[in-house]
Amino acid sequence: MRRSAAYCDRLSAAALEVTSQFVGITSFNKWHEGTQIEPAGPKQIPGFTYLDYQPLPLEYYLDRTAFWAKRLETR
Repeated sequence: MRRSAAYCDRLSAAALEVTSQFVGITSFNKWHEGTQIEPAGPKQIPGFTYLDYQPLPLEYYLDRTAFWAKRLETR
């Protein structure tokens, strides 16, 4: 899993150090890998349980992305 956004936070902090005018955010949106940037509630289908953000809130990564985007805008 994403270690409670540590990976996202590390990359976002590094993006603040870059002097580029633009920063791109890419997400493959693969539920089974936990790589989506959207609310992630628990989901099961027969024979498979998708990863979610528990114990974090469903919108955790939306909020984290907004947090870093705001800082990138104001740098």
